Amino acid sequence: MLLPRVSPHTAHPARAQAMLRLRLRHASLASALRRPAAHWLHLSSSASASSNSSNSSNSSNSSSSSSSSSSSSSSASSTSSAAELPPRPRRSLLYVPTSSARKLSGALQSKPSSSHDGAPDTLILDLEDSVAPSQKDAARDALVEALSGRTQGGTSEVAVRINAPSEGMGNGSTALRDARAVLACRGVEAIVLPKVESAADVLSILSLSHAIRPKIPLSLILSIESASSLLLMPSLLSSLIAHHGSLAKAGIAALLFASEDYCAATGIERTRERMELLYPRAQLVTVAKAFGVGAIDRVCVDYKDTDNLRAEAREARQLGMTGKQAIHPAQVAHINATFLPSAKDIARAAKIRAAYLASVAAQAGAVGMEENGSMVMIDAPMLKQADATLAKARAAGLDIPDV
Repeated sequence: MLLPRVSPHTAHPARAQAMLRLRLRHASLASALRRPAAHWLHLSSSASASSNSSNSSNSSNSSSSSSSSSSSSSSASSTSSAAELPPRPRRSLLYVPTSSARKLSGALQSKPSSSHDGAPDTLILDLEDSVAPSQKDAARDALVEALSGRTQGGTSEVAVRINAPSEGMGNGSTALRDARAVLACRGVEAIVLPKVESAADVLSILSLSHAIRPKIPLSLILSIESASSLLLMPSLLSSLIAHHGSLAKAGIAALLFASEDYCAATGIERTRERMELLYPRAQLVTVAKAFGVGAIDRVCVDYKDTDNLRAEAREARQLGMTGKQAIHPAQVAHINATFLPSAKDIARAAKIRAAYLASVAAQAGAVGMEENGSMVMIDAPMLKQADATLAKARAAGLDIPDV
């Protein structure tokens, strides 16, 4: 007697539903990649026409940029919006609420003597979570005014976190208004995209950037805030490479872990020990390293607990993170110091390099090196790690001992 074949998806309805959701999301991603840049430019021009009079000057500038660039390029999704940016350190990324005129002005005007003394590598001027819904328009206007006349190239990279394109990029949407206003500011060097869930979220910003500021460099930092975003990120990044040739040409600079949103989306209960978030943090690093972009760790919400901040930052560095978010200026110096090699790290790296090169010169390969009363084997992979440490030290202007 022949028994009917039972599909594993039929036997497990929940699994079938999950697989269906993944297929639909992949289909949505593919559809977004086929969507021409003109679609997003149409939204931009439509929104420009419906903008209120207080934003008329910015609207006309954006519209003229859109019309001139669209005649020179038929698709922003197949070309870079500007020259590729050289890699830059993003150890500390400090959020500044744009709804606070005092904090916004202070952040943009402060000029610490050096980044080691507490200047963040990146300022994230926030239009999203730190701004009340009723204050979105006022915060956006304040941001544009604060950035008026500012150009790129200050001590800290100037980035703006806009509201999420994944929550709507239609005419009059908060995300579209944010994007248009921010991209018109020449001093903005990066945009943090929250709640990235599909390629459309990224392509919409790339297309607008190409229309509004085709010759001004722009980096994008993609915020991972849900399980689906984390799982789909490899295919999303692959699709951007297929369209632009490389993530560098698309301006994709880093992936950022938004732990509070991730916990809210997944039901994870956050603890001081952080074990519950070890997997998603490690997974984000793995994806970032595979695609050659930065990996930015979560915020330490207890900004007065210095010991916990340092422990989090050390753990992030050990996981392979390249930087960490901050919500208070007092956190920045501790983060910067943690993501720089210590004098002990530098001395060890220099010793490893000298030992290995001496072994190679003697026609040998791997060699034993005495360390802490025992012998450690030094080989080619160890040399690569040592060279990476020494490169960071040189870039930061730190002393490297002669060995």
